[in-house]
Amino acid sequence: MSNPYESLPPDAAAPSSRVRPLGLTVIGVLCLLAGLGGLLVGAVNLIQLIFSAEIAAAVASASDSMSDAQVTMQQESQKVMRQYLVPMLIAQATMLLMSVGFVVGGVGIFTRRSWVVSWLRRVMGLTVVAELGRGILYLITQLQMMPVMERFGESMAEQTGGNSAMGQMMVIASVFGVVMWLAWAVVKIGCMIWAMGYLKRPLVREYLGLSEV
Repeated sequence: MSNPYESLPPDAAAPSSRVRPLGLTVIGVLCLLAGLGGLLVGAVNLIQLIFSAEIAAAVASASDSMSDAQVTMQQESQKVMRQYLVPMLIAQATMLLMSVGFVVGGVGIFTRRSWVVSWLRRVMGLTVVAELGRGILYLITQLQMMPVMERFGESMAEQTGGNSAMGQMMVIASVFGVVMWLAWAVVKIGCMIWAMGYLKRPLVREYLGLSEV
């Protein structure tokens, strides 16, 4: 009877019968969740970016009660969006591709594919770079939007007789949103750096039937 592992490439060994390492299972689950969630959210965001002007126009035409302040804020927001539309589209399309990579990697882990280590390490490395670029772009656009929000808050306060500090409160809310977004990005990058290190461990290579390098 012939050896079923004779046709394996030189850097591969017969897969071990060991139970899948817990850390590898965690990475596989996270990859599938991140990939599927990223595809869903990314597709919605991409559609919103492409048709942002049409969506804004439809909302404006459907609402007869929009104040002058709201109309001005919408116009200024669209101006910022148009200014950064191309890099935002590139960033969103890149994250969609990375999401596909995570799904493939997650499936590769649970089907015990020997190529999954190199695949996921490349996908995660590229995603870390993409997240850093997207974070810089997000920060730039939000800094552009903060004066718009402040003027909107001040105009609404004048029209409604509300608190004159409404503009400042809206800026504070925007800053809080930016901090939370960046904190979540740091968590994701940290998880990927940990996963890239874990995938190099001997127990992972043994489980997948890879020889030590």
